[in-house]
Parts: sequence; C-alpha cells; structure tokens
Amino acid sequence: MEKSETPFQAKLRVLSEIVGTYAYTMCVISIFVFAIVWLILVITSDYKLVESWSILKAIELAQTAITLLIVCIPEGMPLVISMAMAFSVD
Repeated sequence: MEKSETPFQAKLRVLSEIVGTYAYTMCVISIFVFAIVWLILVITSDYKLVESWSILKAIELAQTAITLLIVCIPEGMPLVISMAMAFSVD
C-alpha cells in the first residue's frame, strides 16, 4: 500500500514551514538587534569588551533570542492546524 500525502497534510506542511521560516527569521533579527544593544551597553558603560559583565550580558541576550525561537514555533502550531483545516474544507 502506497502512502500518499492527503491535501490536508500538504496544506498543514506548507503552513508549518511558513511559521517555521518566520520564527527563524525573527530569531536572526533579534540576535542582530540584541548584538547592537550589547555593543551600545558596552560602549556606554565603563566595562571593557572582554570582561565578565559584558560576556554575561551577551550570553543573556543570546538566550533571550533563542527563547523567542523556542516559544514561537509551539505557539504558532495551533494556528497552523486550524488554518489548514479551514482551507481544506471545500
């Protein structure tokens, strides 16, 4: 028996790829924005670029960006499933 993709599965796959692409894009954008914020914090403070405070701040900002990615994908999946179900109804 050959397994073929149903129209609902195809629409669900396409919509989930869109949500994943947007989540990765937001993660990359937030990493760049947080890097700029980190550089501004280091420049405006009395700390040096390679000091424990500035490195910890960079790690904290990177963790925030990765957390955004981890949270975006599960939050978007119910929306994807309901949209795919709505589009698959003829």
